[in-house]
Amino acid sequence: MRVRNMLGKIKRVIFTCNREKFVAYLKSLGAEIGENVYFVNPRKTRFDYNRAPFIKIGNEVVICSGVSIIAHDYSWTVLMKAYDEVYPTGGGQIIIGNNVFIGENSTILRNVSIGDNVIIAANAVVTKNCENNSVYAGVPAKKIMSLDEYREKMKESLKDEIHNNIQSIMNRKKRLPKQEEMMNFSFLFLPRNEESIQLVSKQSWIGCDKSKMVSLFKTSTPLYSSFEDFVENNK
Repeated sequence: MRVRNMLGKIKRVIFTCNREKFVAYLKSLGAEIGENVYFVNPRKTRFDYNRAPFIKIGNEVVICSGVSIIAHDYSWTVLMKAYDEVYPTGGGQIIIGNNVFIGENSTILRNVSIGDNVIIAANAVVTKNCENNSVYAGVPAKKIMSLDEYREKMKESLKDEIHNNIQSIMNRKKRLPKQEEMMNFSFLFLPRNEESIQLVSKQSWIGCDKSKMVSLFKTSTPLYSSFEDFVENNK
């Protein structure tokens, strides 16, 4: 038994070194996982390996560093010791839908379902079901806004976001930012030409399909005429 446990731990160390291998390992344990599921840091993900068959993850899901997905509960042992009565529990189902972002150090507990197009904020503790097209935060996690409201918030805060990034570089480096330092905002200033397409295709775009990002880039229109115009209007 001790040797088998040790071999299991060694396997986990090996598989957590690579995102694709980590997903394949979870599937081998019985977890149901869709396409384009991206674990930002498998080594710092706490996945309930022994209850893997109770866990289902959809397509296009980003799971950040430090996330815990826990499908068991041993709190019944307190009742056993206090009352000499046994109310054991087994695995509890966890369902994570499509196009879900789970923020850093958040926890997903058993017997919950997270819908499609959902954002779970960092450090949240999900104890109840999360409805589609929503943003959840807190301990325990509660709905704080709809996805439409979050979209409007992002639109309204975009100029401040750009300004803060430019100012951060100017304060630290005592100069204006270079284009490569602002590539998170590449859609806003790069001209739609072959050179720019190559630049966009080389970006990491965590949790996104690169071919889709390139397609969106080709069919969108920049907000600024050049990088210099972008900086000048936001510094």
